Amino acid sequence: MNFVNSIQRHAICKLISSQEKKKAKIKNPDIYQNHIDDYEFWYDLAENYFINELINSSNHYAPPYGLSSLGLISDGYILQFTDDDNREKYVIRTNGAIEGPEDYTPDRGCYVATAVYGSYDCPQVWTLRRYRDNQLAKTWYGKLFIHTYYAISPTIVKWFGDTKWFKNMWRGKLDKMVKKLQDFGIEDTPYNDIDW
Repeated sequence: MNFVNSIQRHAICKLISSQEKKKAKIKNPDIYQNHIDDYEFWYDLAENYFINELINSSNHYAPPYGLSSLGLISDGYILQFTDDDNREKYVIRTNGAIEGPEDYTPDRGCYVATAVYGSYDCPQVWTLRRYRDNQLAKTWYGKLFIHTYYAISPTIVKWFGDTKWFKNMWRGKLDKMVKKLQDFGIEDTPYNDIDW
């Protein structure tokens, strides 16, 4: 992303450091306690493991963090930084000023399946979401598929999602896929999306 200036890069590092610390407090309390006042640890974590992928991503897709431009102004781009895990979003000004957080709900819907089955929260979609999070998202080709799917499917569903032929075309395919996944042991019980 060539619209991130060096001051904004530093601001993004600070944000990711803070967000990772919040997550660690809940999910990894030992790590949190051992590094509670170690600013350098959290900053290095951000820089080494997240920021390069985030900023160098041409597709704006690097869960759990997202980065996109809110538009060009006279001295550069204002950025929006999102955190799927902590469900927060921020605005980063060109001078590095950070505004937020605001509540944010990640847009990770199973678009086609939701259109076909009529709900994001139903047994079939719970199965597909489990498969996405626990298997697909753990491989490079799975991540590529997820990225491609989320780049294309919202538009397709917007155009055709309410049509009978679209739902009929996908229903049989999805039913077979869901049955196969369930036969392999992927549950169809209520499910909350996990971190990628």
